[in-house]
Amino acid sequence: MAPRQVWLIEWRDAAAQAGWAELDKTLGLAVFTVGVILFEDAERLCIASSWGHDLVGDITHIPIEMVQRRKKMK
Repeated sequence: MAPRQVWLIEWRDAAAQAGWAELDKTLGLAVFTVGVILFEDAERLCIASSWGHDLVGDITHIPIEMVQRRKKMK
C-alpha cells in the first residue's frame, strides 16, 4: 500500500442503553478517529486506524451524515 494521507475525523457516534436507567445526556457526543480514508461515498466514510505496507486494520464505517468535520494531519 502506498503512503496515504492521514485524517482526523470528528463525528457523532450513536449509543444505546438497555434496561431502565436515568437519561445519560453524554451519550452520542462527538468522537474523533485518526487514520487513512479507504473509501467514501454518499452513504459512508470508511477509515482505518491502523495500516502497514499492504494491510489495513481497525476499520470504522461512519454514516456520512454523522461526519461533522475532517482535517488533514501533517
